[in-house]
Amino acid sequence: MNKKNIIQYITGIKENENEGLDIVDAIEDAKAELEAARSTFDNVQDSKLIELAIYAEEVALKRYEYLLSLAKERDIRVSNEYILDRCIRMAE
Repeated sequence: MNKKNIIQYITGIKENENEGLDIVDAIEDAKAELEAARSTFDNVQDSKLIELAIYAEEVALKRYEYLLSLAKERDIRVSNEYILDRCIRMAE
């Protein structure tokens, strides 16, 4: 397995005409995972669940950082319209 295939396997991103959108979607998924892990940490009492939440947060953060660096490396950007659309969807 070459480096490209390993990256595709880890990120779930396949190289195609929508690669930029795939990476942006993966970044949003990683951000949601990070928020979920933080919420879990804030809402559990059991020490094992706290430990699990910490681990989940570390994993999500590393994935998020990796995907951001990948987007920067490939010069992937989103438009102002995309950002406004995402904010409107979140507000609904």
